[in-house]
Amino acid sequence: MPRPASEGVALFVWGEGCARPALPHDVTRIQRFLEENPEYARAVEGRAVPPHYAREWLDSVPPADMPYGRINNLGLETQNGELIGIASIVEDLLAPGVWHIGLYIIATRHHGSGLAHAVLDALHDWAIHSGAHWMRLGVLVGNERAVRFWQASGYQIVRRRVEPDFYGRRVEFLVMVRAIDRSIDEYLLAVPRDRVDPGAA
Repeated sequence: MPRPASEGVALFVWGEGCARPALPHDVTRIQRFLEENPEYARAVEGRAVPPHYAREWLDSVPPADMPYGRINNLGLETQNGELIGIASIVEDLLAPGVWHIGLYIIATRHHGSGLAHAVLDALHDWAIHSGAHWMRLGVLVGNERAVRFWQASGYQIVRRRVEPDFYGRRVEFLVMVRAIDRSIDEYLLAVPRDRVDPGAA
């Protein structure tokens, strides 16, 4: 099971705010944020924000066949404590040094402002200094806007897969990886499931 993060400690900062652990007592605040920013649920999951969405997120873990270290559920806050985003980072998913971005949402009103990239740059710096060799994520097939965003941030597509997401639903998605201090070839040696085999999805 994941080790608990330290309550209240800023894990990383950017010019206008910081990332703090999202804890169980934050569930109401996070639910309100998700309801005010429903685009992710609609685009990725094809549904309106359900009443217990924040609880689902805080309680979600990778599938049983995917070993992992610590899960960092984060609230992204401005200097005055306003919640402007949430993220989920899974350390050592599938192999040591693979940090997986399970969720990354920035408030809709900040889209196009450069904030999403600024926060992501700070997240990358934190991950690098904490032992990440690669950053990994999955993008739903057909979500071209998200693919462009991640490619602009240094990620490349390594595999197209069909497998359960964190909620147990089988989905088709693109595995994207950003190499930090080791190569993509080394990543594929460390994570055989993401190699493209002849005839594989």
